[in-house]
Amino acid sequence: MGQITFMRLHDRYTDSFETGEVLNCAYNVKETRILNDISAMEFDYPYDEKARMIQPNMLISIQGRIYEVYYTSRNMNGTDVLHVKCTGHCEYEGKNAFIPNIPDHIGETSRAVLQAAVTIISDFKKEVNEDCIFHVMTDSELSERGLKWVADNEILIDFFSTDKTNLWDVMQTIVEDLGRGEIYCVSEPNRCNIAIVDRIGDDYGVRLRLEKNMTDISVEYDTKSMVTRLWAFGSDDLTVASKNNGKAYID
Repeated sequence: MGQITFMRLHDRYTDSFETGEVLNCAYNVKETRILNDISAMEFDYPYDEKARMIQPNMLISIQGRIYEVYYTSRNMNGTDVLHVKCTGHCEYEGKNAFIPNIPDHIGETSRAVLQAAVTIISDFKKEVNEDCIFHVMTDSELSERGLKWVADNEILIDFFSTDKTNLWDVMQTIVEDLGRGEIYCVSEPNRCNIAIVDRIGDDYGVRLRLEKNMTDISVEYDTKSMVTRLWAFGSDDLTVASKNNGKAYID
């Protein structure tokens, strides 16, 4: 991986992602983006004046995506290099947005449940004189980005009361309850816009094939965690045979 010139370093409370120190000497840059999971980025940087500025909880922008630094490690074995690890800003903040309890929301839309979670966080922030950075995106805001709320927000779900959770886990639970949808997060200065949409991105009809545009492919099989027969034992080695046609196991 070569050097890149489009990474910028920002203070946590920056007013703009258009300015900031350009990290033009970053190399070994690796981004990991997984659907409905936390994105990550890591890179190396020669330990110079700019490297000294990189600290945990600072923000890094790269092609419109915002990451939050959570780990730095300085290697002085032969070369003086700073290794930096980051996670997606909205995902990081969502994971750390503690919710003591979110009550039952039975037969409600996914937007209503998500807004209820954000309201709980907002009310708590007010008690400690802080602002809530999370904003549930409106239909018009999504439309401007070519997106729409999953199933046009018409599916009703049963969200059951949960204690000691966080906003990111709530969003993942909503997606599980819906059985569809993709978590969409986009950072703005001092704000995290969140939504659950039908689909992120567009279908350009591009096929990935070894003979055309793929450079490598590998297939792995791991059966260590595979279970094909379950033997159930209770107190005094009681089995399920009496209720399972004489079989003490379940295939």
